[in-house]
Amino acid sequence: MSDVAGRKPERFTELLEFDPSVIAFKRNEQSPLDADVIIIDEASMIDILLANSLVKAVPRGSELILVGDVDQLPSVGQGTVLKDLIASGSVPVARLNQVFRQAAESLIVQNAHRINQGEFPRLVTPADRRAIVTSSKPKVPMRWSNWWSNSFQAAFPKASDTIQDAIFRC
Repeated sequence: MSDVAGRKPERFTELLEFDPSVIAFKRNEQSPLDADVIIIDEASMIDILLANSLVKAVPRGSELILVGDVDQLPSVGQGTVLKDLIASGSVPVARLNQVFRQAAESLIVQNAHRINQGEFPRLVTPADRRAIVTSSKPKVPMRWSNWWSNSFQAAFPKASDTIQDAIFRC
C-alpha cells in the first residue's frame, strides 16, 4: 500500500496522535485530521473503539476508504467493524477476486479457501504430513504433545487424513 501511495504508513496512535497523559487521541471532531482522503489498510483489525475515534477525526467532506479482508483475523478488541459495515449494505464495496500476493496455485491460497469453507487444510507430500515441534525448553514439546492428543485431534477429527503423525522433541 505504501508503494502505491508514496507515503510511509502510520499507526493509528500516530495518525490520531494518542496522548498518554490523558489516554485519548488529540485528533477528534474538534481537531480533525488534515486530509482529503484517508486510506486505512488491514481494516478487519479495527475494533469499535478505534473506529469511533477514527470517524470522529475524519473532517467533513473527506473520503474514508477502508481496505481489508473480512476473512482475515478480526480485531483483538470488541466488534467486527469492517464485516458489519459490509453486511449493512450502507457503504459502497469493491471486492478483489484475484490474489496478488501469492500465486493462485499456492497452498496458502488453496488452504485459505478450504478453511473458509470449513474444510481442513491439505498438505502436499507425505513428507509434509508431519507436525514437528522442537524447543530447548523440555516442557514445550510435552505441552504440545498433550495439546495434540487431548485437544487438536478431538476438535479436528479430519486431521488424521491430513497429518499422519506429530513429532515432539527437545
